[in-house]
Amino acid sequence: MSRTARLRLLVPIAVCSLLLGLAACGDKKDTVKDSGAKAPTELVLKVLKEGTGAVVQSGDSVTVDYQGTNWTNGEVFDQSYGKQPATFTTDGVVPGFGAALVGQKVGAQVVVGIPPEFGYGAAGQPSAGIAGTDTLVFVIEIKATGLEIKQCDAKPGALSNSVTVAGAFGKKATATFAKPLKATTLQRTVVKTGSGAKTKAGDNVNLLITIFNGRTGKLIDSSPGTLKVGDQNVPEQFQAGLSCIKVGSRVVTTFPAKAMFGAAGNPSAGIKANDSLVLVTDLIKTVAPVAPAALPATKAWDDAPTVTFNGTAAPTLTLPKS
Repeated sequence: MSRTARLRLLVPIAVCSLLLGLAACGDKKDTVKDSGAKAPTELVLKVLKEGTGAVVQSGDSVTVDYQGTNWTNGEVFDQSYGKQPATFTTDGVVPGFGAALVGQKVGAQVVVGIPPEFGYGAAGQPSAGIAGTDTLVFVIEIKATGLEIKQCDAKPGALSNSVTVAGAFGKKATATFAKPLKATTLQRTVVKTGSGAKTKAGDNVNLLITIFNGRTGKLIDSSPGTLKVGDQNVPEQFQAGLSCIKVGSRVVTTFPAKAMFGAAGNPSAGIKANDSLVLVTDLIKTVAPVAPAALPATKAWDDAPTVTFNGTAAPTLTLPKS
């Protein structure tokens, strides 16, 4: 497992994780399917509605509503409808899904047919009932794209000021504070100001984040990684520690755990719903971004399924006849 992956273990995944090649969300809903329908063998796309907003670029962070259907059995295996829109980068999903987004404008509605080659390959995704021969159909509504800094103006407060941090910069820190620390809002204190440039949207920052439970004072995790300023995939509680701050700084943020993990907390990390978290973030350096992987080209889907949009409810998909 990469160091950045370890860092993200504590970050809640907003996307139903099937799109990222992980476990399915378990949604099941039959669609209308003709038994003689022939699945496309190429990556095909139909724009159902043109967007009017910003153009999605390769590697962008994108927010969408989506519904995924298995052509073979006509079942919806994954969707954001009834939950919340999902946010991810175009190179953080299966190639066919990413290809359906790049070049579209915000507000667009599309349907894409993804054969195994551009989906989950010969291995399929057994946890979602997807075989290595199954073609997938995704209906997608693009809600937003680009970077957004939500915590540039985060302020210090009594709680974040009360945390005493020790240890060498760039190494696992120790934090001392009165327990239990009970945060109701996010607070940010820069305990060491660096001499580098102030971070801005789009910067990729090498950092070390050390996390403590405010109730117990126990260390939860200390992991290096690289995060992008303004990336919508990164929770604003993490963004507060790296946004609009000089490189070389050490930053303390305190916040209620439920703001990140909701009512369930994160039991695997020993985090209860009413706990507070203390993050110590060392901004080590900015690095050049890694070029996103090339995405496959799509072809026009002239005989695409019929899609009826139902407001905020799940769309209705009718697979075509053979």
